[in-house]
Amino acid sequence: MGTDFGRLLKAVAKGKEGSKNLTRDEAAFAMGSILDGKEDDARVAAFLTAMRFKGTTDEELSGFLDGMRQRYRMPQVNPSNLIDTAGAYDGRKRTLHLSLSGTIIACAAGCRIVTHSGSDLPPKKGVTTADVLEALGVKSKSPVDEAVRMLEKTGFAFIHESVYLPEIERLRGIRNSLGFRSFINTCEMAANPFGAKIQLISVAHEHFMELVAKSAQTIGITRALVINGVESSDEAPLEKKEAVLLDNNEIRQIVLDPAEYEFSYLKPEPFGDAERCATAVRAALSQEDKGMVNRALFDGGVKIFLGGIADSIGHGIKKALEVLQAGKAAEKLREVAQFNK
Repeated sequence: MGTDFGRLLKAVAKGKEGSKNLTRDEAAFAMGSILDGKEDDARVAAFLTAMRFKGTTDEELSGFLDGMRQRYRMPQVNPSNLIDTAGAYDGRKRTLHLSLSGTIIACAAGCRIVTHSGSDLPPKKGVTTADVLEALGVKSKSPVDEAVRMLEKTGFAFIHESVYLPEIERLRGIRNSLGFRSFINTCEMAANPFGAKIQLISVAHEHFMELVAKSAQTIGITRALVINGVESSDEAPLEKKEAVLLDNNEIRQIVLDPAEYEFSYLKPEPFGDAERCATAVRAALSQEDKGMVNRALFDGGVKIFLGGIADSIGHGIKKALEVLQAGKAAEKLREVAQFNK
């Protein structure tokens, strides 16, 4: 089809039966052209809408991610045992945002984790990881070099989308006008700005999981867990759900079931603002609230398993409990919060 945005738009906008899939290179070109501001709002909106109706292939997703990554403002870091994970970029509107507690537990157990998010994005425009970190006293829009130093010192880092890919901010108005999820939402969850080789990726719908895992495999991720997390976030589901694991170049389905580990029912606490979410994270890590603790243990155990520190989720939960009871998780949160002071 060639690398002309108009031709690519026509190719994907011919309806469910007549539309054509893009190659990886074509998808990368399209994303680059959009991010670089070469296309007007009407053409960008038409492209996002056409892709929504056509559906995204794993090859197209890989290409869109290529187009994003070619524009990242990121230095080289050691990616070998680094885990990339992302809170839902459009945040949460129904449940308490608690995924940071599991992430901090995993870091206290020895994992190196980078997480990222945006702010005030459609369709939900809910509480994001950035919002909760700010409420915990952690700067959410630190420059790249500061995020790298935080990772080196604490084993945890956060990078805001506006910092690692400022070009995407020009799409905010279009996305607000459209109001629906597009392939950009999926790309953000799989963005991986630090180039980690291990990823936890959450998707909005379970039928996307294998597609996203195949894309991760194509891009060179060595180990990935694709889940349908709480409100599409990086918090492990609170009820029995299928997930997809990429490991040793093999993609297979697994089941995440809290009841298997004696968490018979993990309660989805009702929505709260960023301050309430921060209070819940502290309560989980200081073992003040059993319900929050159990959610954090399950989520942390899954992340510890993904990071290769445990050979099973059950073993990961055991390690999570050890660091929690030893006070190491609460101390890790204090260390992260003190970094910017």
